[in-house]
Amino acid sequence: MADATATELLCGAPGSYRRPAIVPQTRPSSRKLIAAPGTACTSPLRHHTVNSRKVFGFTTGEPNQHKPLVMISEKFTTKTLQAGRRDFTYQYFWHPSESTKKPTLAFFHGFPSTSKDWRRQLEHFADLGFGVIAPDLLGYGGSSKPDDVSAYNHRDMVDDVIKILDHEQIHRFHGISHDFGSHLMSRLYCYHPERLLSLTFISVPFMQPGVRFDLEAVNKRVKSLIGMEKFAYMDFFASSDSPPIVEAHLESFHSLVYEQDADLKAENFYPPGKLEAWLSSNRFGRQSIVDEEEKWRWLAEFRSGGFRGPTNWYRALLENIHLSQESSDLAAGRMSSHVQVPVLAIDSQPDKASVPGFMETALKASASQLSVKIVDAQGHWPHIIASSEVNKLIESHVSP
Repeated sequence: MADATATELLCGAPGSYRRPAIVPQTRPSSRKLIAAPGTACTSPLRHHTVNSRKVFGFTTGEPNQHKPLVMISEKFTTKTLQAGRRDFTYQYFWHPSESTKKPTLAFFHGFPSTSKDWRRQLEHFADLGFGVIAPDLLGYGGSSKPDDVSAYNHRDMVDDVIKILDHEQIHRFHGISHDFGSHLMSRLYCYHPERLLSLTFISVPFMQPGVRFDLEAVNKRVKSLIGMEKFAYMDFFASSDSPPIVEAHLESFHSLVYEQDADLKAENFYPPGKLEAWLSSNRFGRQSIVDEEEKWRWLAEFRSGGFRGPTNWYRALLENIHLSQESSDLAAGRMSSHVQVPVLAIDSQPDKASVPGFMETALKASASQLSVKIVDAQGHWPHIIASSEVNKLIESHVSP
């Protein structure tokens, strides 16, 4: 078992602070969601295909079956599969490679997203003939959403993803990740290095296995660097209060998460108590980085699925539920801690919440073939804001 220094920035026991009391308030939506024609999913568990239309809309379905889906292109099928020994259901977009010379790219989203946040990348690489697969990770979208935090341990989630890849006969692939998706992709490489051709990390880097996450130490170190406890919001998400509060102020939450002004978001999302204060006031941002259709799709997804599952990723992290298994697997030689394949790290231009050299510092000790690129965007979502630039970087990285 290893203890990380605070300079590693993402490694034990959570810190604590007083949160202002918040009474969840409902805010009725001013817009009705209109379902586009589609084909209902008929099997709640086993593998099936949903006919897709070239519309960024919703499919209809029978009550109590699958959640609304967003179709991306007629190139894609939407599938579900009982994955891993736990038989949780995973939903994913899938487009097979059009040539043996075009490998498959696997995309892993973060919080609070679904596979559909990758649509700018999925369309681009499918049009180029690459194989593309993008699952809704555990707790999100059309995938299972267990309440038990232990279900979100890295080893089991990696096994789930491997079963999906095996089902589609994808042996080796290029991995692309964002946010918590980078945590999962890191473990996917650590347990199955032979499966990855390359790694691309967006905004959040490779995470060393078997390292205790200490939020209090991380925030102390980060505050000494940028004058802000950037990761204090994690305490809120890990609390039992967060799902009902976020769900009661969903539009307010969305407006801050996808706020175009990175400094406005930095001031109101990251420091202790700021996010809770924003939600309790039901505040709204100035300008979103996503369009109205994407916004209403996102609201429909999370009104349906809730936030217990997504915030369980934070509970798992702060409770260090992964530590014992990973420490044992490292000691037994069952996982790797050094990346031997080419690594691309993509980050945004600095803003108030940026930690200088964060991506490069976190990766250079683990990756011997590292390239770090800064794109013309600010904030946490470069693959949305500067999608064309990000796509070109990934394309160059994965091309022979």
